[in-house]
Amino acid sequence: MIKKIKDFYMIYNIPMPPTVNKSYSSSVVASVNHKYGKTIRYASYDLKMYKNKIHAYLMQHKYSFEALFCELDSRLKEKENLISVDRVFCFHPKAIFRKDGFAKRNDVTNRIKALDDALEHLTGIDDKMFFKGSETKTLITGGQSECVHVKLSIIKFIKQEEIMSKLLGDVWLVF
Repeated sequence: MIKKIKDFYMIYNIPMPPTVNKSYSSSVVASVNHKYGKTIRYASYDLKMYKNKIHAYLMQHKYSFEALFCELDSRLKEKENLISVDRVFCFHPKAIFRKDGFAKRNDVTNRIKALDDALEHLTGIDDKMFFKGSETKTLITGGQSECVHVKLSIIKFIKQEEIMSKLLGDVWLVF
């Protein structure tokens, strides 16, 4: 589901992407030029299934995504307009916490590439336009499926000096 809220867009319930570790498989093939063979990488079964889920999600919300593309595309034609992507990864408690209450190894940054590729497929906007973003993990309740919610905002290009002064004030000038 997509909603426009003020000057940004929310895309809800995007299927959870696989991690990088589960996205690709590799095989060693015989090669005349390589003594021990050549390793090739290819999309894993998990990544292929995720792409199928994304295509089904797109078909389910086709007209909303067409409208979103038209609006984003027209806004991105303006000079120095880019996209900020804020991602909220929604997990079952067992996926984030161990029985003793400490955090499990659940690195959402391993899922960003597959998600950004999916966003490119859904919105029709090249992911090279994604210049800023954030990731947040949260818990889902009840019988919901693990998913990702995404906020897309149009931003202007920001120079390094502006970013560093916003983050650190004048302290960054010491480096």
